Amino acid sequence: MNRTYIALTLGPIYKTFANVRKTRELWAASYMFSYLMRETIKNLKRKGIKDNDIIIPFVNKAAEDYKGVGIFPDRLIFKSKQGDYDKLSLAFQDAVLSLASYFKNSTNAESFLKEYLRMIAIEKELPAGANIIEEMFTHLDSLELMNLPLSQEILKQNVLADFFTNVNKPNHNRFFTENNYDKENSLAMKDINGNIRFESLMEIASSHFKSEKPEDYKDLVKHLWNNNQGDVDDKETDFITELKKAAGDKFKPHHKYIAIIKADGDKIGSAIKELNGEIVKLQKFSEALFNWAVNCDKAVRNYGAIPIYIGGDDLLMFAPISYGNQNIFDLIDAVDKSFAEAMKDYKGVSLSYGISITYYKFPLFEAVTKVDDLLLQAKSLSDKRNAVAIRVLKHSGSVLETCFEKGNDPNTFQIIKDVLHAIDENLETKEKSFLNSVGYFLRDNEQTLRLVYSDKKRLENFFKNNFDDYVTNGELLENEGKFPKRESKAEYLNQVYCLLNKIYPLKITKDPILESKEYEKQCVAALNEIYSIIRICRFIKGLEDEK
Repeated sequence: MNRTYIALTLGPIYKTFANVRKTRELWAASYMFSYLMRETIKNLKRKGIKDNDIIIPFVNKAAEDYKGVGIFPDRLIFKSKQGDYDKLSLAFQDAVLSLASYFKNSTNAESFLKEYLRMIAIEKELPAGANIIEEMFTHLDSLELMNLPLSQEILKQNVLADFFTNVNKPNHNRFFTENNYDKENSLAMKDINGNIRFESLMEIASSHFKSEKPEDYKDLVKHLWNNNQGDVDDKETDFITELKKAAGDKFKPHHKYIAIIKADGDKIGSAIKELNGEIVKLQKFSEALFNWAVNCDKAVRNYGAIPIYIGGDDLLMFAPISYGNQNIFDLIDAVDKSFAEAMKDYKGVSLSYGISITYYKFPLFEAVTKVDDLLLQAKSLSDKRNAVAIRVLKHSGSVLETCFEKGNDPNTFQIIKDVLHAIDENLETKEKSFLNSVGYFLRDNEQTLRLVYSDKKRLENFFKNNFDDYVTNGELLENEGKFPKRESKAEYLNQVYCLLNKIYPLKITKDPILESKEYEKQCVAALNEIYSIIRICRFIKGLEDEK
């Protein structure tokens, strides 16, 4: 039997995000759309739409009351009957009015928001067993392409810029405080002194010091906050100067950098297709994604990162490069774990990530735009998806980047983490020149590595002949008493050996004789990637120069 559905999307999202320049502005812009979707759904329910009519997103009291991060995606699908399209239009208009009430001049805001904010919706009859989500999203995509541009007159009246930038200021904007947790809640977005506000980029980047130097950090933030009436971004350089004095040699170059991380679900469409259009199963799928959002929010904040949104199978967050004894790759592990747990009933689904690491002064919108490109690169790496693309843009303009799968065997991601973990405190503090020399030596011996990479024994001999501290696996087994555990240098060299043993065969697929030009390019690319990975690991450990 055929059934009728309504699908809705909100906008203009890209145009709104294109104007943000600060962390709090990006949060406010993102949360605004989540707020609009939440309020539209609540208004629909007041007009007779039931929770079990809604296919996506998942809706219950807990979802409606969830605060601090936007968990409502920008798309909605629900079962409809005659008159529901008109109800949707009214529900959206009421949501816009509710949003306008947060503006200082609500009358001007109301007239602007009515023109600026877009509700694109379609009502469609589909046969039983149809892939409801795919069908309705395809129609929405077509309608979005036909959407008329906003007039210059409307854009000149834009009241959002002031609204977003002032979202932190006390007694100025209720939007942040009323849509955040109470101060007592551990997930509340607040600074170290308990002020309910969205932290600046440098506060997030240096959040490691909240536990490392809590009293000094509290005083610095308090001074910065009280002296600048809630706008601390222009004083970040002063904040760094004072923090470096307080932290001494614990302050690392990477504390001036921020990681912008974006994740997106893999094989989600295939998993939905397996549900054969059964509405109850689709709603369970939506509920699983909501459960992931809640658990992911906790995992992200436990690391010291700040989520911007976790809607559907999408995630965007700001994160420090390191936090305590953890680093951004440990954060990826934690998010992956939360996703796997929530989605355990759906085979083949995973997350891919784009990670853009930039200097704190780098334009925010450009960094966020770049993370979109990186995510696309990760998802295009192979048919398996489940990948990470990471790019470090240093203050000097030099770039370190790599892209790898997380699930192949042996796991490239695990090998990279092993290289990181092998850089222990002894190497960090006493053997910096050794760490630098390994990468340089490999790069200088590129021609030799071409000859030995395909033979594990010859590659092992290369390490043994050139690095006095290298201990082979065979030696470790034969001399169990003498080498119960590799010393730090030997362990690091062993992990770099594993890295070469993985990357070279993965990247070099051409025949050196029959396809010599392509083979040459692949050899160079393979070693460049290995060198980039080694330097990225050093960067994460705080051992790369600031520039």
